[in-house]
Amino acid sequence: EKNKVIAGKTYKFNATELAFFGWSFPESQFRWSENFYSEVEFVPDDSAVSAESIYVEVYSYSVQKIRVVVNGGYSEEFSLRRGDDVINITVRSLLKGETVNTVGFELADAVQPNNGDTRILSIALKTLRFVKFGEKEIDLVN
Repeated sequence: EKNKVIAGKTYKFNATELAFFGWSFPESQFRWSENFYSEVEFVPDDSAVSAESIYVEVYSYSVQKIRVVVNGGYSEEFSLRRGDDVINITVRSLLKGETVNTVGFELADAVQPNNGDTRILSIALKTLRFVKFGEKEIDLVN
């Protein structure tokens, strides 16, 4: 069984509590999405099931729009700037306990870099945090 994720903890791009599908290999500080769809899977504990949002720190390859889909249903669109950015995904009452949950990233604007890299890149995942109700933005920088 996967280790469960808990609310209030920040998970890095190589955390063993998360499973990564459609992502490239982990690099020193992040993991690039590969092609036009990438997914993170996890099993939440009770605290994470009742999380308000999932706060995701990314590096965006370009100015782009992405769509995030939670458990195959609810979706939210985000506009990203090139460089460091944040995706704060509303998950209130969407996560299910004792089972695998998915957060999918639809990356229509992914592109191949002009530097010899053959991958199709969109976002580089740095960290992911399950935000508890009442947790303040200021708490998230730690």
